[in-house]
Amino acid sequence: MLSEVWGRREIPYPLARSIIVVCEGMKNQQDVIKRITDMQRLLHDAQQEIAALPETLQAGAQRIVNHARERYEQLTTDWEATRTRMTITLTVCDSFCRQLDDAMSPPHKLILRRIHYHNLQQLEQQRAALPPTLPADALKMLLEAQVASTQQHIANLEQKHSRDAHETGLLAIHQRNLTILQDMLVGARPYGTLGFWNSLLDNQQAIARIEAEFARA
Repeated sequence: MLSEVWGRREIPYPLARSIIVVCEGMKNQQDVIKRITDMQRLLHDAQQEIAALPETLQAGAQRIVNHARERYEQLTTDWEATRTRMTITLTVCDSFCRQLDDAMSPPHKLILRRIHYHNLQQLEQQRAALPPTLPADALKMLLEAQVASTQQHIANLEQKHSRDAHETGLLAIHQRNLTILQDMLVGARPYGTLGFWNSLLDNQQAIARIEAEFARA
């Protein structure tokens, strides 16, 4: 008879497989329970974040949270029904977790906004500590080579008749870098590293995109 070693005992294969299936099912269900708990916490945190939004965005954000809560309640009800009528396999758990992840995505934007807003506050503090505009000669010495190098990167990419997604992304990065460098060169923004200015702009744009979603909701 086929068998598997279980600890120090040899167990008939069909029984061993049954034990394995039960154990795997329990682990899968534990993963689902953790995901459900995570979404409960997310819905609570997202609700708390609404008060920090501008009043014009609060109604849209509330609709997003309400819809996610309704979806969560529907999914958990379906999950309880599924557990009582069929064996919980990895496929079943994965499908349920994917649906939970989809439901969690919109309210998660409220948490992301808080993170970006916190990052932006820190960057704005650093911005306030930047030295005043440097003399034109000093700026030219610091930035002229970077401007020329960035312009060359842009020209090389623009000359390509067809660009893949990576090259298109690089072109956008170089174009933004050139704008930042030129602004610093003419004194339109304080002198700082490209990394600093890109981080500040990234967080500003991320907040704007998220808030635009709330406004449309």
